Amino acid sequence: MEADVVIASTAKIDYIEANFDTDSINPDVVTPVPSKRIVKPSFLMKSPFLNEFGSSSGCIMPKPTIGSVCLCPFDGNCNLFSDVTKQDIVRKWLAEGNSKSSRKKIYDSKTDILRPRFCLGVGNIDSKSWFYNLFHIGHPIAYSHVDILLYYLRKKIKNGRAVNNRCTTTDNYFDRRIQAIYALYLKKQDTSLVSSKNTAAEYIYGGHMRCNTKWADVDDVLFPINCGKDWHWILARLNFKERCIYVYNSLRSVRSDSSAIEIVNCYSVLLPLFLEDVKFFESRDDIDTTSGPYEGKSITDPFRIEIVQNLPIQTDTDCGVHMFAAAEFFVDGKVMGQDFSAEEHRARYASSLYFYGRWKYESSVLSENEAPLKIKRVAS
Repeated sequence: MEADVVIASTAKIDYIEANFDTDSINPDVVTPVPSKRIVKPSFLMKSPFLNEFGSSSGCIMPKPTIGSVCLCPFDGNCNLFSDVTKQDIVRKWLAEGNSKSSRKKIYDSKTDILRPRFCLGVGNIDSKSWFYNLFHIGHPIAYSHVDILLYYLRKKIKNGRAVNNRCTTTDNYFDRRIQAIYALYLKKQDTSLVSSKNTAAEYIYGGHMRCNTKWADVDDVLFPINCGKDWHWILARLNFKERCIYVYNSLRSVRSDSSAIEIVNCYSVLLPLFLEDVKFFESRDDIDTTSGPYEGKSITDPFRIEIVQNLPIQTDTDCGVHMFAAAEFFVDGKVMGQDFSAEEHRARYASSLYFYGRWKYESSVLSENEAPLKIKRVAS
């Protein structure tokens, strides 16, 4: 079974794992500051080129902070973590120790190690190369880049800094699960593979990843999708009311569109089955499943697929940045025009995460209570 398709008019693999110990998500909880802390030099007082953040630099020692904060590195109303000056600082830092003579390694092993690690929500980054690959055009971004970027996009939504705040995202684990389940589904045609007990269903309930939101409380879900054969990133957006999956692809050709549709078809076929099994539509009084886009359709029929046109086309190995930028533009209620610059957005993303991570460490700030919900399974 395949979905209807419409053309709309408009390296190295790494994995992120984290242990979560709390029981629920509370978007109103803000970042607590520990009552006792080891006083360290403010990151504004120290050289950004240091790989070791020691406490013997002789810099001015800040007073312990009292209170709480709730900040996101991609908050458009805040220049604390990213402006042109900060981007230049990070650019110079990344140039320090660059092994230009080596095509395989950006830095030698000693220069590449960051101590302490950068604690960025769903991942701990201890490699300078990680920032280099995100900052510089033409370098493919890894799973960890995508998961961390999308985590902070969800955090931005929960903090009330988004225009389209009735949306959420998934992550790379969800994408791998959906593609794996679909491969088995095609072989066995066994609907028992799609169950509320499946890990993928936990995302629908608002669990399994940090800063998630129940799909019953949103209108759109954004999916990062990796077309593994080509190592190409695309974005898919499911709109429940329009019963449609919109595909954002930074490559435009018959072959590229065909490949994207083939992958997105996994979502088009399986998601209606998951939604039916978790009784999703029973909690959506705002969706009439007998009229409009749902008229004449079964609840389990595949979602319609539309390929979004008039998007900027990538000119280098920047599909991952295009994918995330499409998600960010949608959340911000903006149109991604032909003047989009992957180079500018790479610099903004990398410098924002760098200075945000430094600020968290130097301020001894802890993350909010953003652990995923623990789903209570009911025996059938």
